[in-house]
Amino acid sequence: MSDDAVTPFDRFQTLPSPLIMTALQVMKFCGHYRQLEPESTYDWSGFRKAVIEYQGRNLFTITLPNDKIHLQAADVSSMVEQIVNSMKDELNVAVSAIDMDALRSAVAASSDKRQCEYYIMFASRQPGTDEVFFFSLVTTIELGRTALGFYGVIDAMKLLVVKGFKDPTR
Repeated sequence: MSDDAVTPFDRFQTLPSPLIMTALQVMKFCGHYRQLEPESTYDWSGFRKAVIEYQGRNLFTITLPNDKIHLQAADVSSMVEQIVNSMKDELNVAVSAIDMDALRSAVAASSDKRQCEYYIMFASRQPGTDEVFFFSLVTTIELGRTALGFYGVIDAMKLLVVKGFKDPTR
């Protein structure tokens, strides 16, 4: 696990200010599982184990219909659209058009590399709910290039986070 968990993920959030500190604690917790050496990767098995073994009452997993999505495309713009559509349609990410445009830009900017991994945490509240909890979607997007085109693998875990959650790995 990495001790340097300051800004391990890009984050897209639509949370009211009373939930921001809790969202930062989630981000810090998730960041402990980003491994930087020998190459940057995410320890999904360690993270899942830590979430399952969490003893508090402020963090719960939400089952996703598909927590690993494989994509292929001939060009980068098609890959970007597949990633954005998968986030919206398959992972039910409720984020603004501005945040989706930022995701498009980040993925497109990574397309010149042979392979890279991108880390994103979405945090959003269900419309009409009070400021007691929010949903967080922790995702990694692995992008790569072959002679035939681009491929992508999206790994995800959805969490229900109750206000007051603190990183248990401190």
